[in-house]
Amino acid sequence: MKSRKHTMMAPSLVLLGFSVASAATISWNYDNNGTLASSNIAGVVPVDHWSNSWPDNPTIDLVDDTGAATTLDITTASNSGSWSQGGHPGQDTDTTYNREMLNGYLNGTGANSSSVEISQVPYAVYDLYVYFASDDHARSGTVTDGTTTFSFGVLDGMVSGGNALLVETTDTGTGYPEANYAVFRGLTTSSVTLSTSFMNAGEYGGIAGFQVVSVPEPSVVLLGALGILGIRRRR
Repeated sequence: MKSRKHTMMAPSLVLLGFSVASAATISWNYDNNGTLASSNIAGVVPVDHWSNSWPDNPTIDLVDDTGAATTLDITTASNSGSWSQGGHPGQDTDTTYNREMLNGYLNGTGANSSSVEISQVPYAVYDLYVYFASDDHARSGTVTDGTTTFSFGVLDGMVSGGNALLVETTDTGTGYPEANYAVFRGLTTSSVTLSTSFMNAGEYGGIAGFQVVSVPEPSVVLLGALGILGIRRRR
């Protein structure tokens, strides 16, 4: 069973910190009792300017974390509509809105219960974070990008505390660890389809949102790291 809790980056990880901070990000939230305002910050990669499926339901040219339109388009599907884990949970005590982001989801049951087709990704290389949820933790399933498949058990209490719980699955077998997001890293295709499947026909859940995070070219990251080291040497 492989899962990983999300923690803040250590200051010593200069190279990684610069890479994430400089990465352009496109974020989408399936909104059922989980509306994110443009200034609300959410996600493992914490940014604002999330696109919501309600009330405007943008499906073309989704905005990035600066609010600028991109070329990215989406098509969503589920075999049971939508659902949520409860009423609006509101702002987390750490001032993010991760509970709101995780609360609603594309609801489905059994195989291929929900899917999001992402096309015209504007980044040459990117990491794709997908969030999934259910209103019952006694369920398990898989999430795939069509190439890699991760197993998960629904994370108990992900939005019930003061802060949302964010736990990554890295299990590509049948361990089904409790988790609510997975990361597909180093993707280079301009289109990809995310889909969830649940073990049994009576088990419901689905995709709650995603983040497409650009991976800067190695030369850009290296220059940034060297610049930081230069500043430290001059002090």
